[in-house]
Amino acid sequence: FQTKWNAQSLFHQGGASIEPLRFAGDYSRAKLRSSLENLSLARMRLTPEQLRLRAAKTHWCVGEKDLKVRALYEELLASGVVGSLHVISESGHRLIFDNPQAIGGLILQVAERFKV
Repeated sequence: FQTKWNAQSLFHQGGASIEPLRFAGDYSRAKLRSSLENLSLARMRLTPEQLRLRAAKTHWCVGEKDLKVRALYEELLASGVVGSLHVISESGHRLIFDNPQAIGGLILQVAERFKV
C-alpha cells in the first residue's frame, strides 16, 4: 500500500517531495492506511459556502512546487472561498516534510495573533 501511495504523481509534481521516514514499530500500518485514505482533503464534505463562512478563521497552506493543488487553492482564494493562502517555498505536496521550518514559523505567526 505504501509503495503505491508514494508512487502517486501528486508527490512528484514540480520536483520530488521527501518521503516521510517511518519505522514499522512506531505505528500501525492499518491506521496509517485508514488515515491516508479517509482523512484526505479530497474527502472533505464542506461546500464552498461553508468554507466562505470560515474563511477569516482558516489558513490554507500549499507547497510552491505542488502545481496541481496550488492552482486549485489559488482559484479558491480568487473566488473568496479561501481567505488566506500561504505558499510554502521549496515544498511540494508534503510541505511539512519539505520545509518544516517554514510551517513552524507560520504556525507561530498565526498563533501569536491569538495570544492573550
